[in-house]
Amino acid sequence: MNLSELCFATPIEGKTFDVQIALEKDNPNDLLMAIRFAANHILSLDQLSFDGKAHEQHWFNKKETEPRKKAFLKAAGLVKKGYMLCGTLAEVEPYNQEIAFYDAVRANFN
Repeated sequence: MNLSELCFATPIEGKTFDVQIALEKDNPNDLLMAIRFAANHILSLDQLSFDGKAHEQHWFNKKETEPRKKAFLKAAGLVKKGYMLCGTLAEVEPYNQEIAFYDAVRANFN
């Protein structure tokens, strides 16, 4: 499972957050808005009601009780550490923008 599926595939009020569309933003203000929307999406996941169906959508592992914000912070931190170790490799270059996006979202929580 990738970071995008972990946090952005679950709908909030019927809407998911598409990271790929956010990464296509050229205007800095639009990109900042997308980062803010992504952070709000993650925070909203922890507010889903526990009515069974929403809970099943909220957690891929139904026994998992860790808040999505905390799970995102952990995953984004691990991605950043991995990137720091191998960021100079050519194989990593296609992921530069996506990793920077996740790091910017993570920075909103600190």
